[in-house]
Amino acid sequence: MDPLSIAAGAIAITQAASMVALGIRTLRSLANGPTEFAELLEDLTSLEGVLELTRASIEALQTLGSQLPARSVAALQTLHRELRHCTDKIEQLAQRLLAGSKGVDKKGQPRVSRTRWLREKDTVADLRARVQRLHLGLSTCFAAVNTAQA
Repeated sequence: MDPLSIAAGAIAITQAASMVALGIRTLRSLANGPTEFAELLEDLTSLEGVLELTRASIEALQTLGSQLPARSVAALQTLHRELRHCTDKIEQLAQRLLAGSKGVDKKGQPRVSRTRWLREKDTVADLRARVQRLHLGLSTCFAAVNTAQA
């Protein structure tokens, strides 16, 4: 794999990390979420950490002049597409929740009704499953990148 492909992989991972961070900030702005929602935020935060580790490893690999295995690049591209899809779903969820909010609480956060949360319960569960799969996939890519550095 040529150095440009490695750079493209690092850029894609950096963009993905930015998208996940934005999703986390957006969702944290919502008040009174159920437990499942808090768990989704925890999963996203963990995913953000793996993205950062993967990005740093890819950049270190590039600095060393090493090559990223073709399978790893293909896997990263697939994961990047899934991350984009997942962050789009998070943005849509946030928009629906904000559209149905009833003012703001004392902290200035939108108040989302319990009914609205219940309507989105399946969406939150689906997002959690997607984020957990992405976490596993990125962890595997991270291991492959680290193996390539050795």
